[in-house]
Amino acid sequence: MNRINLEFSENFTNNDIYFIEVVSDQIIINDNYDGIFILDSDCNIIKRLKLLDDLTIDVSFIKDREIVLYCYENRCLIHIDIDSYSYNIIFLSTDMKDIIFLSLYEWVDNNLVLLADSGRIFVHVNLLDNLVQVVQKDTINKFHFSIYKNWSKLNKFIIHKVYPQKFEAVVESDNVIKLMNYKNDTESILKIEPFETEPFYYHDIEVTTDCVVQISERQVSIWYVGKNIRLYPNSQDYSFLRGRIISIDDTNYLLLLVCSNSEPEQVTIEKYSFSTL
Repeated sequence: MNRINLEFSENFTNNDIYFIEVVSDQIIINDNYDGIFILDSDCNIIKRLKLLDDLTIDVSFIKDREIVLYCYENRCLIHIDIDSYSYNIIFLSTDMKDIIFLSLYEWVDNNLVLLADSGRIFVHVNLLDNLVQVVQKDTINKFHFSIYKNWSKLNKFIIHKVYPQKFEAVVESDNVIKLMNYKNDTESILKIEPFETEPFYYHDIEVTTDCVVQISERQVSIWYVGKNIRLYPNSQDYSFLRGRIISIDDTNYLLLLVCSNSEPEQVTIEKYSFSTL
C-alpha cells in the first residue's frame, strides 16, 4: 500500500468546527457559532471575523478571493472579501425563509445567481447593492448567464459535487461516478473505492485532474496517478468530517477536518502532501 506524508496537524480546542473551505490559498473555518477564522495554508490564523450570534453555515459560494456564506437558520447571505476582511450581511425577505440553495451557482462580477427548489427557482443576488430577488428564467438569460442551460445538463444525474469555477461536476449514473465538464460536454469515469456494503458509501469527495479523494467517517480513500492510499483516524474516538484540496506553488495538498466523537469541540486539521507519493 502506498503512503502519503502528513505535513502537520493543527489542533483546535473549545471550538465546534464543522465547516471548512478553501478560497485561493487560504482556508476558511467556522469559529464556533458566531464567526469564521481565515487561515493561511499552514493553518495559522490570519484573521478572526465575528459575524452573527448563533451563526450556522450551510453552504458557500466562491469566486477568486471572495466567498458568500449561506446561513439557513439566520436567513441571510454573508459576502466576505478575504483580502480586505470586509463583509456584508444580506438578510433574506420572509418569503425566502424556507429556501434551500443548490450547489450549482454562477458568479460574474457583482452578480451571483443561485438555484433553489430542485432548480425551479432562480435567485439573483446583487452583491454591489445587497439586493436579493427571485427572478424568471428569461431575466437570467438577459444577463447572459448559462446557469439554466448548465442545470438542464446536470439534473438528470445524481450530483455529488459541483465545481462552478471550473464548470465541473461529480455525477453518478447507473452506479458509475463521472467527472463532467458541463461547459464543454465532456466526461471521464472516476476510479472509486467501494466502502463497506454500499456502492459509494462516503459523505464528501474531492476531485482534481489526477486525484480522487473519498471521505467517510472511518476511512479516506485516495486515488492519485494510479496509486491508492487509505487513511484512518488516529483513534476510534475520531472521525473524518470534511476534506479539501489546496494548491500552493503548483503542489496539491489534502486538508482533512477530523473531530472527536466524545468531545465535539476538539477538532484537528491534518495536511498531507501529494508530492511525497
